[in-house]
This record gives sequence, structure tokens and C-alpha cells, in this order.
Amino acid sequence: MKVPDLVSRVGQILLDQFGIRPEGNVLAAVSGGPDSVALADILHKLGYLGGIAHCNFGLRAEAHAETAQVLSMQETYSVPVFVQHFSTETHPPGKHSTQAWARALRYAFFSDCLAAQRLQHCATAHHRDDNVENILMGLLRGHDERGLRGMVANGGEYIRPLLEIGKQELLDYCVESGLSFSIDSSNLEAKYLRNQFRLQLVPVLKALNPDFEERLLEAAKDNEIRTAWMDRHFEGYRSRLISANPEGIQLSFTVAEELELPLPLVLPWWLRTFGLSGQQIRTVMHLQDAQAGKEVSVGGKRFVRNHSGIQCMAAERASEPFEVLISDPGADLRAGPWEIEFRKTAFEGSLPEDPKDWWEYYYMDAGRLTFPLLARSWKLGDRIQPYGMQGSKKLSDIFVDRHASESGKANALVLVDARGEVVLLSGFRISAKVALDAGSKEMVRMRCRFTPANV
Repeated sequence: MKVPDLVSRVGQILLDQFGIRPEGNVLAAVSGGPDSVALADILHKLGYLGGIAHCNFGLRAEAHAETAQVLSMQETYSVPVFVQHFSTETHPPGKHSTQAWARALRYAFFSDCLAAQRLQHCATAHHRDDNVENILMGLLRGHDERGLRGMVANGGEYIRPLLEIGKQELLDYCVESGLSFSIDSSNLEAKYLRNQFRLQLVPVLKALNPDFEERLLEAAKDNEIRTAWMDRHFEGYRSRLISANPEGIQLSFTVAEELELPLPLVLPWWLRTFGLSGQQIRTVMHLQDAQAGKEVSVGGKRFVRNHSGIQCMAAERASEPFEVLISDPGADLRAGPWEIEFRKTAFEGSLPEDPKDWWEYYYMDAGRLTFPLLARSWKLGDRIQPYGMQGSKKLSDIFVDRHASESGKANALVLVDARGEVVLLSGFRISAKVALDAGSKEMVRMRCRFTPANV
């Protein structure tokens, strides 16, 4: 591709696909190699270049020569060039690999440059060959379909306008334009996984099928379209599929089946919200066909199979005690992590059918319920006379019977009447003392939902 054609093509990508106008508002991340040198030159010709950022990690002998070359671009393009030197002494990598360490420092520096110069975007020189390598590496590492979509071209603040351009095209551009560039010697070392793909695997695949890169990128694009559609589709059912309770966050298989949503697709969609990798998601998915009580721990989280689905258990930490006075049977309020609604209506001999949502519904005899009520956390020594039982039972014993976690106990909702008697324990049942019967005239419907701030 000739120089004018390549410049025009990138210009169309920036304006038509990314919606970015040429107002000198883009920072170019430049290493000194042919890809990033071509990027800076193209952005300059199109009127986008507002600055250049370069990092020197001092890991290679040619690093200082590359920095000098990038600094000379300030005079060439009349834009500020920002250079940052890093070393393992001043910025220890810790447990991170050298590549991960350098990447984290590099992007933190780019963000600082954007803020300092009030530029809107940072452009990196990732190209089509990089994208192909990324997808292949994702396959090797066991990424799920989301991880096999390829690189994101328009990430908002960070953009990749060369993602449709091949490495050879950029190299040819530099030669035809007479641009000076450096060759990173580490790119020729097979000790890095990416280089093994680039130098050894990709040439073999090209020999087997010269069009393999195009086919792979087409598959990645199709995968991106499918996952985006599934995200939008399942998101519309989130309020019915997912609920929070004192024990954690629940995905209902029952609801998914009622909605005729395929669990092999719904489950990964939900699990991604916890930041799990593809391999971790596959580990949790084994619970789909497991018996109730089976659990797995991945990514610092514990997932448990129960009778209605899978629950991501809450962290075992104490909740702040809560206590709210309720004086009106028509009140709407919040007590700690609970939303609560009270409504007083006539009792016509039968209970209404509860809506299929994630609220808990309790019905009590209005004549036996003495206000004001107190919605609070449970306390040691609390007792309730469960409906259907003659005697009372300690709430602590109920928690033991239900195998409640520390979080489940700390977040439990207890309702106490004006006489100091516990008339309700969330997730369990009401007290026999306030239960409806044939002689009841009015009832109080209590609707509550567990909605912690972090869900």
C-alpha cells in the first residue's frame, strides 16, 4: 500500500470508526520501532498528533539510542516529547514478569501525560499481526469466547488505529517515507512466548493456509458480535436471574430454564462479572451438573451449588449492626442492607400469589402485630416461635440447622414487635403469634429484599 493510501485509510478509521476529529488531541506512544514511528508520522500528517510519549527501561543496549531518536521527533513534528526512565532498582517488579511490570509502568506514564497535556486519547501502534498473535495466545491459555475477540480498537482513552494494518505495510511505509527507526533485538529472541508464536508458529500456519490470518480475524469478529449480543440479551433478564441474599449472590437455574435461556451461555456471562479467567469459569461450570452442596474456590471466591442454582458466597466478615424503628404499617424504608415495604390490606381468606421476583414476601395478622416494630440485626439470645411449632427456638440454633455462614448471620433481618418478641427472621418464617388464620380480618404484607451496597 502506497503512503498516501495508508494515511487516508488510517484517517477514515479515526474519523469514521472512532469518531475522533483531527484537532491535535492524540498522544502517540512511541518506542522507536517502525510501527510506532509510522503511527506518529501518520497522526502528524492527519492533524491528530498532539504529543509523543516514550519509556526507557534500560533493559537493552540500544535503549538509550532509541530514546535519542524519539527525542529528535520533537523538532520534526513540533510537538512535546515526554520521556520517562525506569529501572528495576527504582521500580522493583516484585512478583510480576518483566513484560507485565513494564506494561503497568508504561500505561501509568501515558495516563500522566494525557492529564498533563489535556489530550483526549493515547494511540498505541498495535497492528494486525499483534492481534493475530494475541488471539492465538488466548487459545493456548484457555481463554473463553470473550478473550478470543481480539484486541479492542477503540477503547475510548486508549485507541489502536493501526489494528487493521499489517506489520509489513508499516515497515514499507517507514522505508518509503524515509523515516528512521530502531529494531528491538528482544523481538528476535525465542525465549518470550509471543516471539515463539511470531517466529515459529505463525509462519507454519501461513504455509498451511496463506489466508489463515484473515480467517482467524473474521472468526474473532464474529465472536465479538455474538458475545456483544448475548451480553445485551442476558442483561435484560438480570433482575430475574440474579439476586443477593445474606449468604451471597445467587444465579437461578430455575429462572433461566423458565425463560428458556441456555445455561452454558448464561453461566459464563454471570461468572465474568467476578473477574474470572476462562479457565476459572470452566472450573465453576462443572457445578452445573453437580449435586447440591458441591463447591469450588477460584479467583479468591467460593461458589456453591444449591437446589436452585449456584451461589457466590459472601466474604466471611461481620456486617455493621443495624436497627430501624417502624411506626407505620404503610412504611417504605431501609434497614442496613435491606429494603423493606409494609402494606396493610383486608384479608379475604387466602394469600395472594407472590410475584416471581427477588423480593421475600411475608404475611402477618394486622390485629396481632403490635407497632412500633423494630427491624434489626439478630442478637445472641433471640428466640422465635416458628409457625407450625409449639415451642420457641433460638435463632442461633436455626442458623446452625441452616448451615448459615458468618456473613449470613450478620446480615440476617429480625423483626421485633412492641412487646420485644421476635415475629420474623428473614429467609425462615414468621412467628406463630402473628400468623393469619380463619379469624383474621386484616393483614400486613411485608416485602423485603437484600441489597448490599456492593452488589
